[in-house]
Amino acid sequence: DAEFDGENARYTFKIVSEETPPIEGLYLKTSPYKIGDTKEQQIDEYVQGDLYLSRIAPKTDMYTFLRNLDTNADNLQILQGTNSVDDGFVGTGMKIILSKQGCEDIELILVVTGDIDGDGYVTAADLADTIKLTLGVGNLKEEQMRAVDMDEDGYITAADLADEIKYTLM
Repeated sequence: DAEFDGENARYTFKIVSEETPPIEGLYLKTSPYKIGDTKEQQIDEYVQGDLYLSRIAPKTDMYTFLRNLDTNADNLQILQGTNSVDDGFVGTGMKIILSKQGCEDIELILVVTGDIDGDGYVTAADLADTIKLTLGVGNLKEEQMRAVDMDEDGYITAADLADEIKYTLM
């Protein structure tokens, strides 16, 4: 509604609150981590086809990791290889599988910043592998490459190595 007295206008707004319908399909959301495959995808919500959940800080324990996920899954499992993981640190290469009855599962590979060997830490061994890569020697899996590509430009450079060194000092 609006009223006008010649000089001043006064508007009255009626706010209609509609209840948000429940989400029926399986979903996964997170704010501290990134779900997606490219630098351009700065997303915090799973979209079908996503493969990676990244930007996980080194030394992130399972409790903290799980606390930062928002999902309606009936079942959530974290695997290292074929073994279920319930405690310890999240490591690069682990998989998270979420399921809900009647829905397609969500399966993502976890990427911990700077962690190549999957132990959840950034260590001298991780640095040695990164040095080899910057020199053009060695091969890594895609998730390992993502772990050391600190600026997410698609290349492993001396700048990435310098950032990785900072994590070893933390």
